[in-house]
Amino acid sequence: QNRGLARARDRGCRHVVLFDQDSLPAAGMVGVLRHGAETRAAAGELVAAVGPGEVETGSGRDAAVPPAGGAVADGLVEADHLIASGCLIPVAALDRIGDMRAELFIDWVDVEWCLRARAGGLRCYRATRARMAHAFGEPVTILGRRFVWRPPLRHYYYFRNAVWLLRQRWIPASERLAHGGRVLRRLVLCLVLLRPRGAQWRMAWRGIGDGIAGRMGGAGS
Repeated sequence: QNRGLARARDRGCRHVVLFDQDSLPAAGMVGVLRHGAETRAAAGELVAAVGPGEVETGSGRDAAVPPAGGAVADGLVEADHLIASGCLIPVAALDRIGDMRAELFIDWVDVEWCLRARAGGLRCYRATRARMAHAFGEPVTILGRRFVWRPPLRHYYYFRNAVWLLRQRWIPASERLAHGGRVLRRLVLCLVLLRPRGAQWRMAWRGIGDGIAGRMGGAGS
């Protein structure tokens, strides 16, 4: 992502849009996002990013990030964070906030950037009129509920980066509670229900330990 952002700057772009390989934007999505960003900027707001209303591939379930505030004009809803894929970011916001934190690869990168932007006075929006199909991971049904299955190595990064992020002093208490709750739910799911249970348990606790110690980088480092 950071290499792409650097190339966009070199080419004099005013906006960039990030995409994962498993995302499919609906026709006109980027135009809707850009219109939303430019409209709020014209209203005098500092816009960090505008993302679409996501639809999970396969199920059609609305998987959009919960809003942080009420709706505003032009079908925009303020959000506490956005997933990176499908996210339109003004280059001016990147110049003000900075790039993605490479040491957080591969989880919580987008959450950290959005929270950092909001801490700096910028706002993130979800455009309800912009749609994108996105695969959030391999689904698994446990006790009648649907979850995303992740391999043990992915859970290492998830828990390590979550713990690192929650330890940052600039994170508001409300965000600590909200995201801390997500982490605890995932920990219970990982340690009790997801297979292979032994490997999930080991990598989760290893990630938590490294997050507390601030050991970043690859899992083998």
